[in-house]
Amino acid sequence: MKPSAHLMKEFPRHSWAEVPPNWTCHECGARKEDFEMLQI
Repeated sequence: MKPSAHLMKEFPRHSWAEVPPNWTCHECGARKEDFEMLQI
């Protein structure tokens, strides 16, 4: 799952580790654990 634009707006310039573990996407309802970290 790709990060949503909402996530990028809510946590600009933050590392994925800084996003709270209980975070849920307000657009699609996906939880942080539903996302896969990709190295870029």
